[in-house]
Parts: sequence; structure tokens; C-alpha cells
Amino acid sequence: MIHLYLRLIKLASHSGVKSRARAALFVVLPSARVRLHARLSTKLGNRPVTADKHLLVQIISSPRLTGTASIQQTFGAEIDQREGGFGLKMSSMKGKRKEYLTVKDLQKVLDSCKLHLNEVDEVWPKIYIGNVAVAQNKAALLKLGITHVLNAAHSKRGSIGNQSFYGNTIVYCGIPAEDSTHFDLDVYFQHAADFIHKALKSPDGRVLVHCIMGMSRSSTLVLAYLMIYRHLTLKQALQKLLQKRAIYPNRNFLALLLDLDLQLTKKKKTCQIL
Repeated sequence: MIHLYLRLIKLASHSGVKSRARAALFVVLPSARVRLHARLSTKLGNRPVTADKHLLVQIISSPRLTGTASIQQTFGAEIDQREGGFGLKMSSMKGKRKEYLTVKDLQKVLDSCKLHLNEVDEVWPKIYIGNVAVAQNKAALLKLGITHVLNAAHSKRGSIGNQSFYGNTIVYCGIPAEDSTHFDLDVYFQHAADFIHKALKSPDGRVLVHCIMGMSRSSTLVLAYLMIYRHLTLKQALQKLLQKRAIYPNRNFLALLLDLDLQLTKKKKTCQIL
């Protein structure tokens, strides 16, 4: 029987999400081998294969590994069942357990927010998150002094967005994101962060980031900006935004942000070593 183990643990897994976190779920479930094979464009074999550009999985054949207990014994992993998936807490070389944030942890932070959802809020100096109604209200945008609009629901139903709509007074950027459990919004993280950063550097720059309700897609892109350009951890960025607005990225987006958080942390440690 083919068994899998994770060479690089990065996220606790959760069910129903097409993301790097879901790949982690497949690693500890032998019964999901066929589903994993469908996800990978590489044949199974006794060699490392890349599940995506960030998650490294190795597939091995071993009669000694027969299930969860064997994985625990062999790799020193504490495996907890949660919400239909498995979360992993890997023991360090010194035997001290290092815990990683999970989507469930982040949802608890989000649930702690007591704010009411408004049309628009300034969540960071000169950065606003709002809904589609305020994005289409030119008078409201003028009053706020908005110079740039980042539409995370570009060309979606109810979302008017293009440069001609805003004319010469506002710079427009549209991202055709879906608020779903399978959309890979992370491919736009850097692009969105660059747009926001450039907007704030322009004279009197003020940027509105919106989707339909201003809760999931738009907040995810702002969180990515704060992590990439302001060097905040995901938890810090979440806490900052929750002081200003009722946001709630979906589970898939939270998993992608967790992945970004780990990438940036790894990059920071590498730079410190160099």
C-alpha cells in the first residue's frame, strides 16, 4: 500500500477546499490516494513530487506504515481529527511541539468581531474596504477622496467596473475573483498588493478595495497587502482590520493567506541568515 508523508508541513488541513491546505489532507489519508493522484500532474512513484509550487510531498512505499499510529510513531506527529479533516502538529527535533495556525483558529479570531457591516470603512490609513454600492457611487468616492479603485469582483453580476466608468479621475484595477472554495485568489496577491502600494505612493492617493459586500475577496487582498508590504503576520493583519471593519474571508482564502504567511516567514528567516 502506498503511504504518504509531508516533507514540509505548512497548513492544517480542512475539508472542501481546493488549496494547499487540502493537499495536506491527502497526505495523511491513504484512502485519498486516487484523489491526490487526480490533483497532481505527476505519476506516483518513489520520489519527491511537487503538489504545487509551495507544498512538497513525498510518496513512498513501505509495508511498515499501516495507518495513523504508524505515522505518529515514525514521524513524531500528533494528528487531531477536526471538521472531517486532519490537523498536524509536528514535534521539533528537541521534542517540543510547534503549533501552526489553522483555518479554524483564524475563524475564531474573525468570530470575535462585534462590528456591524458598513458600506465602507477606512481599515488602514488611506485604504478603504467597501461594497459594490459605494464603488458605483461617484459622489461618495469624491467625498472620500478616492483616487484608485481595486475591484475584486470584476465583471461579476452587480459589479460595474472599468476605466471608462471612472473616467480620468480614478485609476481602476479589476480582478475577476470568485468568492468560492476553489478559486485560487493567491495568484493575484502580488498584483493587488503592488496596485495598492503604488496608489498610496501617488499624490493624495487613497484606494478603495471592494467586492460585492466588502467582506471576503476585498478583505483578503488587503490582508495580502499588509503582509507583503507592511510585513505584518496574518494574525496581526487580521486583528488590525477587525478593529475597523467586519470582514470574513472564506475558508479557502484563509488557507491561501496562511500559505502566504508561511512563505513570507520563511523568506524573512532566510534573509536574516544571509
